[in-house]
Formats: sequence, C-alpha cells, structure tokens
Amino acid sequence: MSTYATLIARLTLTVKSPDGAITATLTRDGLALAFRPGAYEFYTESEPALERQLAALAQLVWTGRRRASLAALSKALGREVTATESTLPKRRAFETRRDALALEGRSRHITVTTTGWRDWRVSLAKRVTRRLDEDGFTAEAQAAFASLLADYTTKSRTLGEEVYGPRPT
Repeated sequence: MSTYATLIARLTLTVKSPDGAITATLTRDGLALAFRPGAYEFYTESEPALERQLAALAQLVWTGRRRASLAALSKALGREVTATESTLPKRRAFETRRDALALEGRSRHITVTTTGWRDWRVSLAKRVTRRLDEDGFTAEAQAAFASLLADYTTKSRTLGEEVYGPRPT
C-alpha cells in the first residue's frame, strides 16, 4: 500500500454540526452519526432544522476529508500539494467536470444531494423523526451517505473514461 493510501486508510475525521448537536465520524469503514443526548428528540419538533444541520455537517465532513487527503498527499510526496495545482490539461478537465457532478444518495426516508461537493441538501420524509428512533434514523442517514458515495464512484469512473479513455482490461 502506498504512503498516501496508508494515511487515508488510517484517517479518522470527527466534526460537529454547526449547532453542536450532531457528531459525524468518518473512517475507512464509513460514516457514523451520533446525537448529543436529547438532541434527536428536539429535532422531532423541527425537521427542517435537522435537514439544515445535516447538510452543513455533510459539507464539513467533505471539507475535512478533502483537507486530510491533500495533507496525506503532501506527506507522501514530500512537498505541499494544493487543490488547484494541476497543470495537466486532462487532469484539469477531469477536475472541472468532477466539480460539476450532481450526486444523489437515498435511503428509505432520507435523500442527500450535492453538486460538486459544494452545495449540499438533505431532504427527510415527512415526520421521519417520529417514525424512526435515533438508531433507526442514523442507520438511514448512513445508508443515504453510502448511496451518495456509490453514485460518485459510478459517475467518476464514467467521467474518467470520457476524459482519459477506457481502462485497460
């Protein structure tokens, strides 16, 4: 395994929602969510607030993951790497198109969307916080996030083939 891959495999990233009520932890095994005691019950009265907090949390997770990736790449290469340094035309074309990808992840009750990993939206089925307990809700959120990552994998693979040509078999 390369130095970069080893560093990313060891990554544990923990962030809190802007209101401090939800914690997300990202590892190589996926995303885990946890609510501060009593917070989930509060959100049963304000699902739009929960949608906003989850969307902001997703942005924070992605930003943290991107920074960790650049730091790992910098360490692996022995020099600072920035997000905007690519001078290779095909790489720039790939990154430009990747940054415009519309992605969606769904579970039974939760939909997560983003465009270019910048504009995040979380939509909850009506009264989902009254139908699901906290564990059920976090499992649904994790499933929606996993679905979004699968959508990214599929679309980025297709994009890579469009920009760089088909992968050798």
